[in-house]
Amino acid sequence: MKILLHPKDHVVKTYSGYAIAGLYMSQYLVEKHDVALFCPVGNVFSMDTVEFQKKNGEMVGVPMYPGTGGDMYGEDVYSYHYDDFNADIMLQLADVWMLRKIPQAAASGKIRWVAYVPLDYLDPLPKKVLDTLRAAFKVVPWCMPPTQDIVTNP
Repeated sequence: MKILLHPKDHVVKTYSGYAIAGLYMSQYLVEKHDVALFCPVGNVFSMDTVEFQKKNGEMVGVPMYPGTGGDMYGEDVYSYHYDDFNADIMLQLADVWMLRKIPQAAASGKIRWVAYVPLDYLDPLPKKVLDTLRAAFKVVPWCMPPTQDIVTNP
């Protein structure tokens, strides 16, 4: 499976929770999948490559697609990278309350969007968050699921 992993922040140059989670997830995913990163924060206008060592000792270079600096969540260029990589899914590690274009593309079937999202901040979740997550192919919470069934029935 071809996975475009979108942790938002550069997995080497920044030290946010998104970057650290993206780094660890990349290292895990390259064992069984073809992975590319999309890190619009800390990586503007130029492709990059991150090297990972598989458990068998083999080194693998994972391409990292850039952002433009115009949208820190990458909604201005995500579709180009998704198509260029020929991704099967986009696995996004981020809050979703501010997204518009990615959920719209997912709802229309243009992308398969898996939202790996922190849902621990409010219970019940705001309607805007629930409505956004309904477009996702799958919702994977970072922590114990909230009381809503959005996790099992997006």
